[in-house]
Amino acid sequence: MIAFEKPDEWFGRTIEIAGDDSPMLHIAAVFSRVTGRKVRYTQMPWKSYRSRFGDELTAMFRYFNDVGTSANIPALRLIHPKLTTVEQYLRRHRHVWTACGSQAI
Repeated sequence: MIAFEKPDEWFGRTIEIAGDDSPMLHIAAVFSRVTGRKVRYTQMPWKSYRSRFGDELTAMFRYFNDVGTSANIPALRLIHPKLTTVEQYLRRHRHVWTACGSQAI
């Protein structure tokens, strides 16, 4: 949206699109904190992942797992300080957890 609000400032520029870049163990800890339930991360074998989710998603998540991203989150936050973290996203969508039968957050 920033580029549409200030087109002269953003014309010809390229920036990364990212909101948060957290390891899965951290995300599991955030889920635990937000839901009030212990969440444990277990890596699914890639062969099982591929059979369940297909080649494209497997390739993408293997890349994230093996290589990671190059997103410079602190620099992006300077441009857009309201970037959403994993915890903010989960708290904002707590109604989903309630609808799924989880404890109220």
